[in-house]
Amino acid sequence: MKRIAENELNNISNQLQFNMLQPYGFEVKYGFEEDDSLPPVKVDCGNGFNVLLRGKVDRVDVGEMYASGDDPDSEPPVYFRVIDYKSSAQTVTIGDIVNGVKIQLITYISAVANGLANNPSYAGRKVVPAAAFYYAFNDDVEKLKEHFSGDFETVKYDKFMQGLYLVKEDAMMSLHGGVAKLSSNAEKSQYALPEGGFEKLFNQAEKRIGETAVKMSKGSFPIKPVVKSDGSTPCMY
Repeated sequence: MKRIAENELNNISNQLQFNMLQPYGFEVKYGFEEDDSLPPVKVDCGNGFNVLLRGKVDRVDVGEMYASGDDPDSEPPVYFRVIDYKSSAQTVTIGDIVNGVKIQLITYISAVANGLANNPSYAGRKVVPAAAFYYAFNDDVEKLKEHFSGDFETVKYDKFMQGLYLVKEDAMMSLHGGVAKLSSNAEKSQYALPEGGFEKLFNQAEKRIGETAVKMSKGSFPIKPVVKSDGSTPCMY
């Protein structure tokens, strides 16, 4: 356990050296009654009722900077990312969110965006989601080789995180360096989102959450697992 902890702390420390987003908080709560909690995520069910979501975000990173499209005459926008720690490798695609299969990270994005926008320290500032990542605690170095940046021998424990990230042409390294796998095709990746993309994805997730909440209120729990494009489904029954 000590060795794994040392390796992972080294990973995280190395990652933080290569981008300008730095830790804002850990176990960041939203929707709780405590004074240090962010507001809940409010979902309109479309039937006159709302659902209030609450939870905890493992880690939130924040940074202030100018990037392409930002107004240089105003204060720099506040960019942020949410990170969820996992015991095994995980990822999320745009399709996962649209289909309502994985809505955890995008819900975190909404919670933190609203929370930072209401933070007096950032009053009047533009708050922009930069990324939503999973960080896997994985001690199998051989399996991690495909995720390393640079030369394996010199940065053998510098893992990449998996998830969705914002495309900002002149600020990719500042926002994601050492964290996301950036290459010549990074801006065309299935995990890359244009500005406003996170907000659009949450609108899709909000629709799914609202539909599910209405069904639950009616006692309806249909067994309808998602069918993937290849015809497979997570439920063999």
